Amino acid sequence: MLITNVPPLTKAPNEELSMNLGWTTVMLKRGFLDWAESSGKRSFIEKQLASRIHAYYGLTRNDLQRQSRVNSRAFVYSLKNYRPEREYGPFLETGETNWEHIQAIHHVMSMHLVDLQEDEDDSNFTISLMSMPFIQSNISEEINLEEENDWAAVGGSWTVSFCFCDHRDLLSEWQYGFFL
Repeated sequence: MLITNVPPLTKAPNEELSMNLGWTTVMLKRGFLDWAESSGKRSFIEKQLASRIHAYYGLTRNDLQRQSRVNSRAFVYSLKNYRPEREYGPFLETGETNWEHIQAIHHVMSMHLVDLQEDEDDSNFTISLMSMPFIQSNISEEINLEEENDWAAVGGSWTVSFCFCDHRDLLSEWQYGFFL
């Protein structure tokens, strides 16, 4: 709840990132996610919850390990994980989000953006475009949340298309405001 229940940011002058996200980042930085993933048998629900928090948080020290990278890539690029009953995406057969799949996708994408090796210090990459501070919704001041049902403008018809390009270019352009 601390991570997913935060007020949206607007362009108000004195507004800051959610204190919940800051506190959670500090607590998770102490190694909880690495411990949770390495601790013995976990139930399906525990795996889903740990993966969800991990995807929100960003990269951990264990994510730098070669075997961790290999495991994430194997999961993401395996076609058996994209089936009609899963709507060809990171979903469970129930239609719910498969957070283990999302976390693996996040790991693969993040490792393209953060150029660190196994033996390097991880203190410089906790805050990147795909980490905790950037999960807070960002909306325009003109939108009245009491009246608007679709403030993110995601309703309506969608078209799915694929483009093979370097996603780092897209993220760097987004960072500098070309898509805003």
